[in-house]
This record gives sequence, structure tokens and C-alpha cells, in this order.
Amino acid sequence: MKIITVTLNTAVDVTVEENEYMESGLKTATETAAGKGINVSRALSCAAIPSIAVAMVGREDIQMFENIGNEYIKPVLIPVAGSTRRNITLTHCSDGKEHHTREKGFSVTTEDLDKVTKILSDTVNECDFVAFSGSLPVGAPDDTYEDMIMLCKKQGAKVILDTSGKPLIKGIGAGPYLIKPNLEELFEITGNDLSNTDSIEKAVKDISGQHNISYILTTLSEDGAVLYCLENDRTLKIQATELTQEIVSSVGCGDCTVAGYLAGIVNGMDIKKTLSEAMRFANANLYTAVPGEINL
Repeated sequence: MKIITVTLNTAVDVTVEENEYMESGLKTATETAAGKGINVSRALSCAAIPSIAVAMVGREDIQMFENIGNEYIKPVLIPVAGSTRRNITLTHCSDGKEHHTREKGFSVTTEDLDKVTKILSDTVNECDFVAFSGSLPVGAPDDTYEDMIMLCKKQGAKVILDTSGKPLIKGIGAGPYLIKPNLEELFEITGNDLSNTDSIEKAVKDISGQHNISYILTTLSEDGAVLYCLENDRTLKIQATELTQEIVSSVGCGDCTVAGYLAGIVNGMDIKKTLSEAMRFANANLYTAVPGEINL
């Protein structure tokens, strides 16, 4: 079994404290090669779990992304024209919140996407786990994930999808093994009221049955998460782990949830312990400025 993460819209994460930004702009900020799938691979590497990180990267930033490779991460990069988008996060703001600025980044062509498809066709085998994470880059059709999920399923892999908007709505039509929406993304799928636990449970049960999705893991921020299992029509709830120190940044917590879930599967945990592992990874991410670089 291999774990393959796929990041079609990579990012360079820039994190800086508000007071530092006001004094010197981004001169004191650190740039980190990121993107949701890469964050998953990075978190898995912290648990000594290997993965292949397939990612589209702007040619101008290729060296930065090559440097994510280590004993546990094998980067497989597809260079595309242009530079990778910058995602800027201001932390320790005077209003007590984080503030984010997101760029659009590079555009991709059909030829670029065909290269990803070829890599998946050559790499994915039966019993592998493939995690598609993040938004689609400019130029990629809304059904891009749907097509790639169907390819991976035909080759016997189990697919995790973590995205939003039209790519999520299209992607669930391919019946991935697991999706990981937050409440906003769940609302995008259903359009229904999700103001209480009962309405959330009904929504995930309906989606799972309609699209043959084995698991739906809905993250609820500080309220924890809800996991629905189609096979035995079972819902598990978990509270968020109690904070033990000051939060550094919440960027990447969803990605670490996916990584923790995969870690639970790799380590042969039952479904309840796997959910707990997902929350443990997410909590650990709150205390690092680099998404996925967690201390377990």
C-alpha cells in the first residue's frame, strides 16, 4: 500500500505576525512550499509514514518544492508556466483573528493536466490511498477531480477528496472513499440548514448513500468532528482536543486531519481510534507556523 497526495494548485505559504508586517512588510516573513496535499505529506512524514507528493508547481519556484523531499516524502513535480501563488497569513492580530490573502497563481493547460493523469496511471496500484487536496488552478475544468478519481478507482485505489465548491460537487459524483468537508463545504453540497447535530448527520447520511461514499468526515473547528460510516450506518462524534499552549496558526489543520486519518489506517487502528488520531494531528498543527510540520 502506498499513499499518494495530489496538489494541483500548490502555494507558497507566507506567515508573519501583524506587528512585524506593519514595521517591515514581508521582509521578515518565511516562505514555505505548501499546498493542501503537500501539507498532508509533510504531516505524515512527521509520523514516519512515507508518501509520494504529486504536485503542479510554477517553474519559477521549482527548487523550493524540490526541497520538500526527505526520507519519507518523494516529490513528483509537474512544472507549469509562471510562478506559484503566495498565500499570506497575518497572525497575532490586534483583533484576535488571523487574516489571509490568497493569490490565484499559475494557469494550467490540458497538456499540464494530462501529465498528472499519466503519472497517476503509472503510479497508482490496487490498495493504494490517493488524497486529492485543495482548489483547482486556473484553467482546470470543474470535473478535473471527478475524472482523476475515476481513474484511480479503476486501478483499485481508495480516494480521499478534500476540496470545495464546484470541484467538490463534481468530485463526489465519482464516489470517492472519503470526503472531508467543513460545515461551509457541506452546505455547498446540500444547501440545507446545518445548524444542529441532527441536520448535519442527516446531510452526511444522504450524501454518502446517494454517491456511495464510504466515509464522510465533517470538521467542525473548535467543536471537533463528525464521522459517518456508510457500511454500518454509524456516526461517530469527537470533541476537539483541549488546547495546551498558545495557538500559532490554524492554517493546515484540515490537511493534518486527513494525514491523521491516513496514519490511523496505516497503523491498523479501528475507526474510533483513527478518528482520534485525525484530531490529534489537527491539534498538533495549531502550534506550528509551518502547515503540517507537527510535533507528535
